[in-house]
Amino acid sequence: MLQVSLSLYHELLHADGSPRNGMPVIVDGQTLSIAAVTAAARYHASVNLDRSSTIKERVFKSRSIISEKVESGASVYGLSTGFGGSGVHSVNFESQ
Repeated sequence: MLQVSLSLYHELLHADGSPRNGMPVIVDGQTLSIAAVTAAARYHASVNLDRSSTIKERVFKSRSIISEKVESGASVYGLSTGFGGSGVHSVNFESQ
């Protein structure tokens, strides 16, 4: 696993850590790596969303599930609650 991450890191970045030209980070819900996040966060590599119909369907399905949970009043960690130590506190959607 480490070897794969290092390999991808070297594909995305030059030896000095700067992003390789023309190598955007693609967000597709499957292949995002620590190296890719590093390239975007620290070295300003461009980030592109995969716009394939498969990915769009997955996003719409996820969004639908989230909407159903919020509308039903279900308690969902990080969605209707805070994170970490605040996870026990509910978020009031009415005041947002």
